[in-house]
Amino acid sequence: MDAFSVSSAWESTRASHPSVYWWKYVWNKWVHPKAGFFWRLMHKAISTDERMKSLGFRFLSCCLCCSSPHSKSISNLFVQGELAASLWSFFASHLNISISQAQSLEQRLESWWTDTLCSQYSFLRNSIALFILWEVWKDRNSLFMTT
Repeated sequence: MDAFSVSSAWESTRASHPSVYWWKYVWNKWVHPKAGFFWRLMHKAISTDERMKSLGFRFLSCCLCCSSPHSKSISNLFVQGELAASLWSFFASHLNISISQAQSLEQRLESWWTDTLCSQYSFLRNSIALFILWEVWKDRNSLFMTT
């Protein structure tokens, strides 16, 4: 029988969750401490119009980041929105990454981070994905606060 230790008690009582492909891209020493944003984003816990409505808030909603008159979802903001789409397209073309237009955020990140054609630039590729998401979020918040 193994000796008791705090770590053995922790391991036997903690709730273990299945690992997700994106954790190693978000939680590493090279990522800025504001990476908590990415964790919240991947768990759909950021304050998009869609999320606020699901929590019971009632308000008129429209996209601030593009000319589309619909409410903002995570995929719309970070994948299909005008700024996001142009950033993904620009960097994908320079890194020779194939992306499709109709993807959820999870699908976009998984295809971006697992693209083997771009393995020689993996650190750059991984960092650029986080940069795109952060810049789109900052732009959205800037527009939100000025309107």
